[in-house]
Amino acid sequence: MDDDELENAMREGLRARASRVDVDVSRREVEGATAAARRRRRTTRVLVGLAAASVVAVVVTATLTHDGGERDRVLDPAGPSEPALDRGEWRTEVWGDVAVDVPADWGYGGAPDERGVACFPGASLDAAGERVRDPRKVAGYVGRPIGLTDVCASIDAGAPVTSPYVWLGAGLPVGTVELSDGFVQETVEAGGETVTVATQDPEVRERILSSVTASETCLSELIRSGPIIHDQADDPAATPTTLRVCTYRLGDEPGGTGGWELTSAMDLGTPALTDYLEAVGAGEAPRDQCPAIDYQLTEAAVLEVLDESGGVLRQDAVNAFCPGIAVGAETVWALETTRMTSAMTRPWVMGVVRAVMSGDPDLGFIGPQG
Repeated sequence: MDDDELENAMREGLRARASRVDVDVSRREVEGATAAARRRRRTTRVLVGLAAASVVAVVVTATLTHDGGERDRVLDPAGPSEPALDRGEWRTEVWGDVAVDVPADWGYGGAPDERGVACFPGASLDAAGERVRDPRKVAGYVGRPIGLTDVCASIDAGAPVTSPYVWLGAGLPVGTVELSDGFVQETVEAGGETVTVATQDPEVRERILSSVTASETCLSELIRSGPIIHDQADDPAATPTTLRVCTYRLGDEPGGTGGWELTSAMDLGTPALTDYLEAVGAGEAPRDQCPAIDYQLTEAAVLEVLDESGGVLRQDAVNAFCPGIAVGAETVWALETTRMTSAMTRPWVMGVVRAVMSGDPDLGFIGPQG
């Protein structure tokens, strides 16, 4: 079966499947399915890169209790043993090898890097990925050490806190710190990453931290020019059901040797997948979108088409700098791509994607903010 036949088979299978689902499925239902899918353990998962980045079956980290004592926090990749969270009110966020559940109405912002600087230390975007004018009107936010804006600040232990937050990958030591206005900040480590939660409500803080688990979705690390293929479907002709969006940034190790590091992961259902496949299938022939520009790609996305069991049928690589999509890509950065259109991005450029990737606003990307 050649690429055209596969594309047609995918579209026909999706149309048949889409006819059996509500195309107006709510965002809440999609997020519920997403969170459930992320709990599935992948039996053939392969980490490309340093083997030390792999998450072991159970991770034990020492943290401080609120009264200053120590305790061991057991982070189970299978998730917490307590009853499942209400997926209508919570969503799952991924960073590197870890995943954590957060309230669904929390927005997005920055988190401190290893220098203790955050850009921006507050909510810059709401839960849908739209800009917010007043961070105090957002219930809370999820921060990553990625520059969303050129408004940056050094984070001090006594700095004012405007809202609750979860920081992923922040350059902070494990432990508990009392902040202003009754906020308590607790940091744990799992899978080589830190997860920091600051709230005024100890039950909310504990609920978030108890959900920290190993991420079993996208590959957390990719070699700079290495292969991205993993977890291939047993049946290449299986009906596709899910569009998985994996976003990456290029590491900044000395000498330019850094690989691609996972910044977010999101699963979307059949309606979004149908729209994406039809749009990219109608796209132009692949070509070099920026033949006269010499540049280094530092952020990218890999769109994975999955079958019902989570097997990967196809991977498309997204270049948001010279807007194009490499259909059936083998590496993150392909020279020849299909010119990207808003019809191709509309199904998946939303929420967390707008918080970690910059690009052309006409294609749905937010980009750095002043």
